[in-house]
Amino acid sequence: MTALLPFSVVDDALTRTGLVQRRVRDLPARVVVYLLIAQGLFGQVSLQGVYRKAVAAMSGMPLPDPTRQALHAARARLGSRPLRVLLRSLCRHPDACPPLWRGLEVCAIDGTVLDVPDTASTRAWLGKHKHRHGLAGYPQVQLICLVHCTTRTLIDTVFGPVHGREFVPATRLLRSLHTGMLVLLDAGFDAAVFLAALAATEADFMVRLPRTARLAALERYPDGSWLTVRAGRTIRAIAVDVAIDTPQGTRTTTWLFATTLLNWRTHPAPALVECYHDRWEVEETFCSIKSTMLGGRVLRCGNPPGLAQEIHALLIAYQLLRLVMAQAGTAAGLRCTRIGFTLALEQARNGLITATDITGPTDSDLLGTIATYLRDHPLPERRLRIYNRLAKRSLSKYAAGKTRNGKKRQPLPTGTATLTTTINPNHPNSHQPKRQT
Repeated sequence: MTALLPFSVVDDALTRTGLVQRRVRDLPARVVVYLLIAQGLFGQVSLQGVYRKAVAAMSGMPLPDPTRQALHAARARLGSRPLRVLLRSLCRHPDACPPLWRGLEVCAIDGTVLDVPDTASTRAWLGKHKHRHGLAGYPQVQLICLVHCTTRTLIDTVFGPVHGREFVPATRLLRSLHTGMLVLLDAGFDAAVFLAALAATEADFMVRLPRTARLAALERYPDGSWLTVRAGRTIRAIAVDVAIDTPQGTRTTTWLFATTLLNWRTHPAPALVECYHDRWEVEETFCSIKSTMLGGRVLRCGNPPGLAQEIHALLIAYQLLRLVMAQAGTAAGLRCTRIGFTLALEQARNGLITATDITGPTDSDLLGTIATYLRDHPLPERRLRIYNRLAKRSLSKYAAGKTRNGKKRQPLPTGTATLTTTINPNHPNSHQPKRQT
């Protein structure tokens, strides 16, 4: 990981932001940057505890032993600007990027929320949103990410107060889109103003529409899709009947999609529906950050500047792990679904404590310790998921076995599940346009 974020890059970010220390300190600015990133690997350990883990393999050396107050002052001096610069430099595609999908780079935009400490300053910045039981227990910060679906690496991120519609802050991510990208969007990102701004970037998109959306069929194609107009723009609509067969029975539903890929020969409807399944990778990104790295816990800092610093450091740690995993996947010829994020996190923790490869991999092993281990220990093929992801807190198991109205959650079905998708060319919402007289 140090090879992906060398000392020279950190020093350059500190110089650009004017935050290089002006006198000799026990905790130089560069050391504080690496400590904050390392704390992202140890979500349950304080900054002082992370420092002690980092110097555990350096026994016998005359190293300082900073107090909690000294570390707090060092964080306050540093701020979040250098970490923001570092994150922007790391938010890129891996050097060995997997092959494109039909000439397009597939990515996805989605959002999630992170709980923050309930203090006066966080309440003044973020407030508390309302739900069916009243006010939320914690203020929440909304994180919107543009994710590369093939490697789950970050391309761009924004965060701030929770907005009623996710597409409003997601508009800031359009700066990172360009020609040759296919953006997968979930329901809720179908606002006309957002799709118009996205189309202006010359990137293509595929978005899930409400089931009640009525789309006039201007021209029907042999693959079951049809040409229509939505929000003043010509798009291609696809209706899909989805059936999930389990030993307990069959469930069916209908999904409606819209895309700017109008050529049904180069991008047929069945291939687009299969590609849209990769949108789930952005959900796995949030699961890795919130469940694996944070363990479902609340962020630590109780003021907006500290929260910005902590979130940037957490995302840097995540991005470094994903870049290492991309190296391992490329070396083994595997997708990101076969490379374990938990294994990468544990190897990174062990490497920090034992001070392994702190100056980068050697010439004899260009992958490094973490990537080599991941390459040699791939995961089995991912099983079909038929239940929605449920966020559970590790600190509270009260609602883990219940759903609404106090009913017990149904047990997971046993046996093999089969997912079948069928293009529906005669969807009732694909009505014929009215002729004007």
